[in-house]
Amino acid sequence: MKNKQVNLKRALVHYASRIIPDKVAINLFASRRGYDKVDFDNPKSFYDKVNWLKINDRNDLYTTLSDKLLAKDYVREMNLDLRIAEVYQVHDKYSQIDFESLPNQFVIKSNFDSGDVSVIRDKETFDRKETSKLYRYFPLRNIYYALKREWSYKNINKKVFVEEFLDTEGDIPDYKFFCFDGKVEFCHVAEDRSTVLKDYIMDKEWKNMNFNFSKRSFIPDVVPTKPKLLNEMIEYASVLSKGMPFVRIDFYEYNNEIYFGEFTYYPWGGFYNIQTNRNLDEVNKYLDNLIDINK
Repeated sequence: MKNKQVNLKRALVHYASRIIPDKVAINLFASRRGYDKVDFDNPKSFYDKVNWLKINDRNDLYTTLSDKLLAKDYVREMNLDLRIAEVYQVHDKYSQIDFESLPNQFVIKSNFDSGDVSVIRDKETFDRKETSKLYRYFPLRNIYYALKREWSYKNINKKVFVEEFLDTEGDIPDYKFFCFDGKVEFCHVAEDRSTVLKDYIMDKEWKNMNFNFSKRSFIPDVVPTKPKLLNEMIEYASVLSKGMPFVRIDFYEYNNEIYFGEFTYYPWGGFYNIQTNRNLDEVNKYLDNLIDINK
């Protein structure tokens, strides 16, 4: 009962917060979490510019591509040599899932959230009731827009869907390419999610750039295994990001093929805690020059 009340309270708070003006909401969040006030009038920093884009770059295509289901269709129509995880079912709510028709292993997700992911390795033994709690109030919830005003998520038609499970012995590294109007600058590698998450920022020559955007797992100097299809990933990220001031595009490498992951327009919600063993001013200067808001 307690979890049910907490989830409902969170959903209602998120829904009510939508009435607060966007700029006010962003700076309220910044103030509560100890970030600088966003300068919307004269954005100079990477941080300011990403948050400025939330307000001033509202292309309907971003809503389409932030929807994990519609993004698959969009990428498929681009006719790139990318694999896309098969979708088995799409529903308005978790209770509509037909488990009997599913294979033994699958993944349950929502199309607008990153936390609503349930990896099912054995459908005969997993706890359906416990898993359902993750999706109970999701039609009311829009944490990304409500708290940080990540605009591209605001108008997504919320769905829960089931897709294929990529069977591996361990976690598949996630390759997240930071792209600026068709130019790929670097790749954020996230691996070992189910144990101890490891994050690396790698340049296109696969050298560790020795900074990170969050405090969670800054690992300097270490070089993770280079994906065999790195050059192809860079090429596809460049094609898919053309015409967008900033977007992160995620891929996976599985069975010597590239799988499309997702589009993200405001990584970490637009709020960053840069970690580095380099000169911090040097890193910030590099990042500050990446987004051109005048195009």
